Amino acid sequence: MWRHESPWRRDEQADRPGAPVSRRPGRPADFVLRLQASAGNLATTALLRQVTPAPAPAVSPPATAPPPRRLTKDEYRFTESPRLFDMTYRPVGPLPATGTATVVLNIHVKFKDFDPSMMRRQEFLRHRWTKAQLAQFAWPADKKAEWVGKFSQVVTDGWKEKFAFKLDRPGTEKYRATCGIEVRHVADPAAANTVITAQWIPPGAPRLRPSVAGDRKTAELDARDPVEAVHTEVPSFSVVRQIGPFRFDSADVADVEGPVKEFVALVRRLRRPGAPLAGPPDTVALGATGRASSPGPTEYNVKLAGRRAENVMNRVATETGLDPGIAIFRGELNATADPKFRRVDLFASRQPQVGVDQLMAVHEAGHMFGLGDEYEDDNPQDKRFAPNFSGDKPAHSDDVRAEVGDEAADDLVKRNTDSIMSRGSAVKPGHYVYFLRAMDSMTGEQWTLG
Repeated sequence: MWRHESPWRRDEQADRPGAPVSRRPGRPADFVLRLQASAGNLATTALLRQVTPAPAPAVSPPATAPPPRRLTKDEYRFTESPRLFDMTYRPVGPLPATGTATVVLNIHVKFKDFDPSMMRRQEFLRHRWTKAQLAQFAWPADKKAEWVGKFSQVVTDGWKEKFAFKLDRPGTEKYRATCGIEVRHVADPAAANTVITAQWIPPGAPRLRPSVAGDRKTAELDARDPVEAVHTEVPSFSVVRQIGPFRFDSADVADVEGPVKEFVALVRRLRRPGAPLAGPPDTVALGATGRASSPGPTEYNVKLAGRRAENVMNRVATETGLDPGIAIFRGELNATADPKFRRVDLFASRQPQVGVDQLMAVHEAGHMFGLGDEYEDDNPQDKRFAPNFSGDKPAHSDDVRAEVGDEAADDLVKRNTDSIMSRGSAVKPGHYVYFLRAMDSMTGEQWTLG
């Protein structure tokens, strides 16, 4: 008996004449000769006829990826209703070519003269009118067209090209578009996105507090809003958090242990080298505003709010190595019974403060585009306006978080900053949220800001 030490080695049964032999393709010639000698020609021929080479595996052609989608229309138009603004986009691309998306604010301006009844408004109650002012109640005829032109120019300059729109998704060609702004005066009020009443105020009189209606369809502006900036001092950088709620009638920091720890961790990160609050301790100010819900005596709630503010600030100062700052006791001012008012508004800010200027026309245009206020004013003198508490979310916060991201939303909590929707002129990424949403809507794609 023999064994062929090769890949075609037979088993013991195959050594016997006439026994089945394992079929393997490509047997060597010497093996065939030996088989022929031992089993005979007929058996060898019959066996070889049974051997069928294994079929070659099927080779699939390489998968071909579908070509990336391209924007196919010559022009896209924002058509959702009601529209706070109009918007068009003419695609140019893909990259490296860059197109332009244009936001159009259609306004109709009504010019209103000053009249004696306005002297009873909150802004003018304490003003002593001069003879010259009393003689200048009417809009100068040559100033009306100038006002429209100036409003259009400052709004365009204040809002255009702050950020670009980017389309960069798998399966889609890459596009980029800058954001242009146009303000157009229309003769028909019904064709306007916003109808503006431009109120003449005699030179030297207090400023009228401008406003935009909740539906954004009407607005009232001071004649000086496009030309005379309002100057304010604000921190160059700040963070604010609402620390609460405390238990009823309690100022125990243990009630708010979680929010306090989070604020301490945040300040520590911001104090690292190169971070916004890095530097000597005297360049960072801590501050706290204590609040209370409305139940209980007013005087008692002021003292309770004070204890809350001092206890929280002292704890944070100890854990961050900063000096305790000013504690303000607001008590139940403009509060309700809601437990959310049992809190401390805590902030850390870069010192010294910096001066910022704001053209109110540019700020009010932000409202016309759909944005809310971001400044702090917890006790407005004009009771037509709701309080803005430090650390509150502005009206657009949730939309910014969904469309632009958490970082952009966290940057827009209510406090006095250089933001255009606060006290300054800086347009932040979150302020383009409704322009970005319009781009998504009219193209059917998902854009980002860059």
